[in-house]
Amino acid sequence: MYGSGFFEIAGGVGLLLPVTQRLAAWGLIALYVAVFPANVNMAVNRISLDPKRPIPTYLLWQRLPFQLLFIAWAWWFV
Repeated sequence: MYGSGFFEIAGGVGLLLPVTQRLAAWGLIALYVAVFPANVNMAVNRISLDPKRPIPTYLLWQRLPFQLLFIAWAWWFV
């Protein structure tokens, strides 16, 4: 969980720098594609990372279209 978050932030910073924009965009696209099946699994099976504070199921489903939007947004930088 923290690893993907780190790379997502690093990719975002990379998009800000013209020298690394293209590489960062491809890295973010790969990251979003790689974690998409895990996020679908979380939504289908109602998996929460913290059982004491479960994520509402509707939010697990709502974030999936955002990942597609983020892939398209990263593609814009390619």
